[in-house]
Amino acid sequence: MAVLGVVWSVGVVVMVGGGVRGMRKRAEMAADVAALAAAARTARGYADGCAVAGRVAEGTGAALTGCRVEGSAGLPVRVEVEVVIRGRTLPGWDLSVPAVSRAGTAPVPSEEVDDARERERRADPR
Repeated sequence: MAVLGVVWSVGVVVMVGGGVRGMRKRAEMAADVAALAAAARTARGYADGCAVAGRVAEGTGAALTGCRVEGSAGLPVRVEVEVVIRGRTLPGWDLSVPAVSRAGTAPVPSEEVDDARERERRADPR
């Protein structure tokens, strides 16, 4: 009976460890995609890079817990985002797994920014 208890305990530890590792990978992926989206949006001249990062993080099942943007269109952009994924590995045991990612761009010629804005304005005629 003691051997069965040890085997069961090891099995639970392995399952929980695998679940945590999977959650960590999901959180890292969510942070990477959110940071890339925010950097791309900011590089195009929009000021809502962090809002875009929040929507992207939410779409991946994460929650945006922090966002900082440095730079603007035509200049190098650096974005840092923090996300957290919440999950349940065992009944009654909730877990939050955080991740941080950074993304950036190279300088963008101003005429490319103007062209991108014009294309988006024509595509979304509010």
